[in-house]
Amino acid sequence: MLRNPDPDKTPAQQLIPIAVVLVAAGAIALEAPRQWDRYQQRQSEVTRVANLQRSNELMEQERAIANARYDADCLLLSENGYFAQLVPNSKVVSGINGQPLQPGLVVCDAIGGTAIVGEEGRITQFAGNGAPEVVRKAIERARANGAHFGQIGGEG
Repeated sequence: MLRNPDPDKTPAQQLIPIAVVLVAAGAIALEAPRQWDRYQQRQSEVTRVANLQRSNELMEQERAIANARYDADCLLLSENGYFAQLVPNSKVVSGINGQPLQPGLVVCDAIGGTAIVGEEGRITQFAGNGAPEVVRKAIERARANGAHFGQIGGEG
């Protein structure tokens, strides 16, 4: 048998603190899933931002590699007197004898792409996003060395 701890209070009055605790526990139980959802949304956003930063860092590293290759006098590829675009894993051949280019040769295009010629003349180790001013200098060097390229957009 339960004893009434406070004889001046009715049983209903004694239940009020218990009811308050139960209401609070219910509110917490209802709020917990919302808080968990908010936490997961924040974690997703943190992950997205971290991935974006990693992606930007990788792009900057790739740009640095491409710029260094242009500065080191890469072979600017052309086809029929026009700039050729590098396509990873494609085969590049000499315009003189049709043989695959020698492995290890650094090649580049007029839109910021660079690569290393691998076995069988295939393009490997692609690094793109070269800075426009670096690409422009490489084109000017190639022209100064006697290369003839048609102009993009039909100019002279």
